[in-house]
Amino acid sequence: MLEVKNVNLSKRLKCIADFVDKGAVVADVGTDHGHIPIYLILNEIADYAIAMDINEGPLGKADENIRQYGVEEHIKLKLSDGLEKLEENEADTVIIAGMGGRLIVDILERGRNVLKSVSNLILSPHTEIENVRHYLMDNGYEIINEKMVFDEGKYYTVIKAIHGTMCYDKEEYFLYGKLLLENKDEVLRDYLLKQRIKYNMILKKLNGDSEMISARKKVLNHELKVLESALKYWKGSGG
Repeated sequence: MLEVKNVNLSKRLKCIADFVDKGAVVADVGTDHGHIPIYLILNEIADYAIAMDINEGPLGKADENIRQYGVEEHIKLKLSDGLEKLEENEADTVIIAGMGGRLIVDILERGRNVLKSVSNLILSPHTEIENVRHYLMDNGYEIINEKMVFDEGKYYTVIKAIHGTMCYDKEEYFLYGKLLLENKDEVLRDYLLKQRIKYNMILKKLNGDSEMISARKKVLNHELKVLESALKYWKGSGG
């Protein structure tokens, strides 16, 4: 058994690590300093990990950290643009986190072939999360778990998906997460309530009848409508 040293993961990174199945072989795309692979190995969650990054600088830092923790026999480093250097059947779990939803979709699309041999996707987009959910539904994936965390003043969502089918037929499912809504996730509820206040404050400040202001009001009112529909999941609990 490896000597478990304290790897201080942020709340966001810990949530991602918690989504990994025991005994997994993990490819961490955009690994940065390698904290998730190191944590997974030290805590005997993953059997093996591949730390991947497009930039040499972060990968060099990851190498230093991996050696510091003595897990170099269990983690391979790869300089890779997305999934480009991942081989078929080399990993059963792929983590893509810490980047925008559009970039995550691009990485998934360019890695379609290798992803056929990957069982689990763990994704955490910082923006445009609805694009990621749309892509998963349209490309033969099923979201089986989601969690939202509040970490250092920001809200983050973590998604776990497998090969399968799903049918989302409501806008709030793509924007906020069907499973999060059905499970009445309290962090999501807090986020929605804050967004409601934010949208209403913006609407109050939008004065005038110019075409631009009218268009902005229309967008905000639509977003409020979808938000209110989402908050109905907490009906009777102060939503």
